[in-house]
Amino acid sequence: LTEEVERWELELEAERSDLCSTILGIELGDILVQPQKGQITRLQVTRTSMNISDERVFFVIDGLRFRKDGTAGKRVESIWIDFHASSDIR
Repeated sequence: LTEEVERWELELEAERSDLCSTILGIELGDILVQPQKGQITRLQVTRTSMNISDERVFFVIDGLRFRKDGTAGKRVESIWIDFHASSDIR
């Protein structure tokens, strides 16, 4: 039973990753740019996921952060995109 549950968890995570990538239009290996603390941060996407509840949907994008010299480093950072459901939407 434990092996079956682990297999289901892996399949669910793969589905969440695919759905996140489809909704956001990003793929593994893409480079994302975001402002952070007044500077530009670049990440090479290594993992995507999402979570849905009645009140909110949030996406998580993990990636290797680029160094100042432009090469991908070893440091993994995450970008969270959070949407709260409005009471009007249902």
